[in-house]
Amino acid sequence: SRLRHGCRRVVRALSIMLVLGVVAIVALAVELGTWHVLPVVMALGNTYGLLLVSLLLGYGLVDVPRKLWRKADPEGELRRARIMAGAADEDLFDAVWKLQDCEENIDKAVSTIERSDKGRNSPGHSSSDSPEDVYYARCVDDLVKKREETAELGGGRRTAAGSAHRRNSRGEG
Repeated sequence: SRLRHGCRRVVRALSIMLVLGVVAIVALAVELGTWHVLPVVMALGNTYGLLLVSLLLGYGLVDVPRKLWRKADPEGELRRARIMAGAADEDLFDAVWKLQDCEENIDKAVSTIERSDKGRNSPGHSSSDSPEDVYYARCVDDLVKKREETAELGGGRRTAAGSAHRRNSRGEG
């Protein structure tokens, strides 16, 4: 049933292309004013073939039929999607781990900056609002703001996944 339906679609598409080709040749003959259109048709056929070969070789002559073959097997596609989902989940855990490391670095930097600001604003030092200090303070505020935004990315899962992943990578049980 599927094979018969596929053959019908191929025959229908080829017949439409044949009719359009004949119409195009007749239109070309009328435009040129002669029925000697064979050299033009051959040139168009060669151009089409060369473009098709360059596209298929550029993309991968084997990849296109392989994808079509894979798409024909829904169970295999589901299995492949599950495997890819597992890999994507592992990549997510790694990204969360890196994010937590970055957040720790931000926290350390902000605490160092706050300690140095307290020492600078002590009674013995004069407070200056130079453009560099204002820009510096704005950058620190932006860092803290970004840190707080990332804290909203599923905190429970992040810490559980990150700590379990770290234990496994350190060899702890």
